Amino acid sequence: MAFAMAHGYTPTARASLLGSVVKHCKRGLPFYTTKLLTAIFESIEETPESWLVNFDDSFITAFEKMDQNLGIRPSGDTLIEFSKKLARDKQARLLEVVADWL
Repeated sequence: MAFAMAHGYTPTARASLLGSVVKHCKRGLPFYTTKLLTAIFESIEETPESWLVNFDDSFITAFEKMDQNLGIRPSGDTLIEFSKKLARDKQARLLEVVADWL
């Protein structure tokens, strides 16, 4: 996970590494979730397309995996605020997560 959170990678490579963490790591691993969530949000902001490609064209799938595998479930308010940093078309895609979780 430390490699995935590092900034020495291209944005696409970082998205792939973080996506692998989300897909394959389990809750039992010791890590600091706030730093991981920050790294994930930064990566999504940098390359939202990479995240969509890695998760079957769905932010819902990405955030469901994050919840299931890592126990990280950002609040709707957090996702709404974060969505404001994305392009309009990606905002709508991220806000689908909020609607799906309600």
